[in-house]
Amino acid sequence: AGDLEAWKFTQISYGRIHETISDEDLVKLLEALLELQAGISAIFRILGMRFSIDKESPYSPSAQLLSTGRKAIKRMLAMHRDDIQHFMSHRFDHVADYCLAPTAPKGEVAVISALVCEGVESYRLYSSDLGDLISPLFKNFPGIVLDHVFVGDDSEKLRTHMLFRNRLNRVRLPSLNDAPIKRIISWCNDDQNKIQKVAKVVSAYSTIEPGEDPLANLKRASLSPHIKALMDIANDKLS
Repeated sequence: AGDLEAWKFTQISYGRIHETISDEDLVKLLEALLELQAGISAIFRILGMRFSIDKESPYSPSAQLLSTGRKAIKRMLAMHRDDIQHFMSHRFDHVADYCLAPTAPKGEVAVISALVCEGVESYRLYSSDLGDLISPLFKNFPGIVLDHVFVGDDSEKLRTHMLFRNRLNRVRLPSLNDAPIKRIISWCNDDQNKIQKVAKVVSAYSTIEPGEDPLANLKRASLSPHIKALMDIANDKLS
């Protein structure tokens, strides 16, 4: 019954129906949907359309609506990959981009980053299914992500592999190179151990044409700005 009830509300996402609902009222509805078994999927459908905003539109989502979106993201990340794969097709990239914009509260972002790391480390989640979510995390909050990856425990290598190393050769998936290099350098804070770790997970090459696989044709690739910047500050440039 809960699934059916939640599904009925997805019609709000059709066309421009949702535009007649204020953010305040929409938050009340979405908070109620959070309590239903199929509510997360319905929330992402509704917010996916709500956040498909034209550049000329004066609309800006309220802080409360974005917070509710992050609540739904956290609920999703506590689920199993088999239950969330279909969420990714409902304009989820819009939801992630708005809810994890640079202005998002760092405390909430830290919780989401920790859930991503725990999920992929336990194989409950696959990073390849979470590209739309990981992309704004890398781009807007690289330091928070790195804080949760490089913690010096026995699982660090596994987390590193799951989030970075098995992704570097795949085109159109998020990369730590999406983050501003200045913020990565700032996170390293002249710590040579951190510099060496980060240098191993950024993509060493960039391509002439965006979207190309840099390792598919090295003649059309060059050292990436990120690896060059890290090499400049590394004492040991051969590790």
